Amino acid sequence: MVTKNALSRAGFEGPVLKAEDDRYGYTAIGEGLAHNISALDENVSTVIGIEGKWGAGKTSLLNLLTDHLKVQVPATTKIVVFSPLVNSPDESPVNRPSS
Repeated sequence: MVTKNALSRAGFEGPVLKAEDDRYGYTAIGEGLAHNISALDENVSTVIGIEGKWGAGKTSLLNLLTDHLKVQVPATTKIVVFSPLVNSPDESPVNRPSS
């Protein structure tokens, strides 16, 4: 008997949380971005944004990118994920506790 996880059911609209649930190829994009980000000059400040229409997969890409970055960057590197829909305008994303 084949069992399906919550992500494989019709109509699921949540973001992809792990590579095995990716049905649209964001894992490869996240891996490539992570490689390029980890190769950036650490002496130069860099800001990277992900833009797209509602439902285009921005959060899915961000989740997969973050997973790839965690294994590619030094343990002392802090990854700060900022979502304007989640953070209040008065809250600094740098001061938020890590999840």
